[in-house]
Amino acid sequence: MKLLRGVLPPFLLLFLLSLKTEAFEIALKKNTWGDASDKEVIAVLQTTADQFIPLVPNLSGLKILISTTNGSPIILHQRTKHGELQIKLGTKNRYWCQYVFQFAHELGHIICGFEHR
Repeated sequence: MKLLRGVLPPFLLLFLLSLKTEAFEIALKKNTWGDASDKEVIAVLQTTADQFIPLVPNLSGLKILISTTNGSPIILHQRTKHGELQIKLGTKNRYWCQYVFQFAHELGHIICGFEHR
């Protein structure tokens, strides 16, 4: 039974991650991402988002507008006129780890219900 205790949670996590889910829509604001193309940036951000969707179903269907900033990453508390959440990332070029970390951190604020404060 001890073996099942160690094997079951990772198996369950892999199963949940393999489920097909409706991800949310990510759009990039017209900014310069340096050496990185829009297609690359969206692919990295969508892959990051896809890790959260099976575990946090209320993220499905969100629309998020991503832009760059010279400052720290931030999620703005005001939505766009189209209802999109706005996230500013403090990275550019091909520093993929920074994209993943900053975007995941800002998603954490959404998961915690930042709008309801």
